[in-house]
Amino acid sequence: MAEYDRIETETETHRLEKAVRSLVEGARLPLGRGHVELSPVDGVHETPGGQLLLTLIVHLLARMKGLVSHISIVGATEAPRMEGVPLPGRKLIEGLNRLVESLSGPASEYTTQFRLGRSAQEPDVRLALGSRTSGPVDLLLGSDAWRALLGSHARDSRWTDRCPLGPYLSACLAASEVFKRLLRINFGWSEGEFLSDLAFSLLNYEDGETAQVGPDISELILSDLAVAGAGAGGTASLYTLASFPQLAGQLTVVEPGNLKISNLGRYLMSDYQQVHDGVSKLSSVQSFLSSFAPDLTVGPHVGHWHEVKRRWGTVICTVDTPEGRWDVQTSNPRSIIEAGVMRLLYSVLRVVPGGWCLECKCPKDPDVTWKRRALRWGLSVEEVRRRHAERTSVTEEDLARLAEVQGRPVDDYAPLLGIPFDEVPSITECGETPLLLGVPSQAPILPLVTTAAGILIAGEVVKETLGITPTLNNVFEHDLRFPPRARNQRFRRRLDNCPACQGPLA
Repeated sequence: MAEYDRIETETETHRLEKAVRSLVEGARLPLGRGHVELSPVDGVHETPGGQLLLTLIVHLLARMKGLVSHISIVGATEAPRMEGVPLPGRKLIEGLNRLVESLSGPASEYTTQFRLGRSAQEPDVRLALGSRTSGPVDLLLGSDAWRALLGSHARDSRWTDRCPLGPYLSACLAASEVFKRLLRINFGWSEGEFLSDLAFSLLNYEDGETAQVGPDISELILSDLAVAGAGAGGTASLYTLASFPQLAGQLTVVEPGNLKISNLGRYLMSDYQQVHDGVSKLSSVQSFLSSFAPDLTVGPHVGHWHEVKRRWGTVICTVDTPEGRWDVQTSNPRSIIEAGVMRLLYSVLRVVPGGWCLECKCPKDPDVTWKRRALRWGLSVEEVRRRHAERTSVTEEDLARLAEVQGRPVDDYAPLLGIPFDEVPSITECGETPLLLGVPSQAPILPLVTTAAGILIAGEVVKETLGITPTLNNVFEHDLRFPPRARNQRFRRRLDNCPACQGPLA
């Protein structure tokens, strides 16, 4: 059974811990050192760009509980919350404090402490927001509407810009810097490259002097837009769009699932109470958007994408499964923007003529159903095929193995005893019993990775909506261990044998 990835007990931080272990063998939470100090200078915290950057970096760090233990804000005073900044209340610091508090509760194993002012505890990582610093810092942060500006480039910041794209990208890069530096401090981790001087634009995906500045945007009206999958990437894109000061129009969100405890680490629209109550993901999205984008009309669809019977203008595809991606591709929307993540790598794909489509990225596999059944039962594909063909009955040994893989008591599966193997999938997959045999992904995931993907998706939606060029030319792949560069964008020629590429997007 060692070759099978067993379902683990859900906790708020087990996916984060897996991400840390994937980089440092044997690492465990909590880290011994995890204090981060943020210093806005020259009144940056009183500007739109400064508040957006500060809010998202606090948000991301606070969700990495067990890794980040303390967040201190130094050099800031209480200021009115700017329009578009997604925080509760009317004050910035009060809103940040309430945000951090909303992410922990009685069942939380770890909490992140938030304070205004310098702590008696020496910080492990220091970040400053502004064009200068009054003391030693690990990285200087800045931005404008479309660019993340780090190090010496922070002097070119336009803090009055109200577009969230540049500030949010800067916040993600800063959070990844904190993550990398804490691994170095606690474990001597030496992979990757620390950021220093960087200018990177989400407008033209160029770095350095060719990173295009782009227009400031505060108003956005969405139409003919659908989101397939309200997971971490999909909600991060909606969180970013909701941070424009004036967001209106309408969109449809398609999602069948409910929140679970581990979602707290990366779902930006969720809080402690929602994940522990297991509310529907759509309810969480609607609640957030009603608070921070009240002029946007959201059409929820509880179900899977193939159940939606219409053609869309633009589809944000952030579903978890190959089948879901195939369904989006075959529905023939005029534009598809898709994302995927793995550890510290995120990928955003915009389907363009002649380039990769979703079926090129995930070629259809006629054996995918058999492979999934094999994973459920802890058997080989060949053995599962044989048992189906011979209508072998489910034994007590089968149930014990199934329970081990699923991480549930064997008694939960007692009703399956003696049932022919070829009948089990129909019984468990078509709703005739409450038993679920799916093997959900419990891959190591960090909030800064899914959020980075969501920000890029939001930028492409803005371009589609307003007719801004250049748009993403097919694929952007970025490993957050390293700085983003122009070479991270690439055109991948479509597969010659891909049937989906013969459609309207070819």
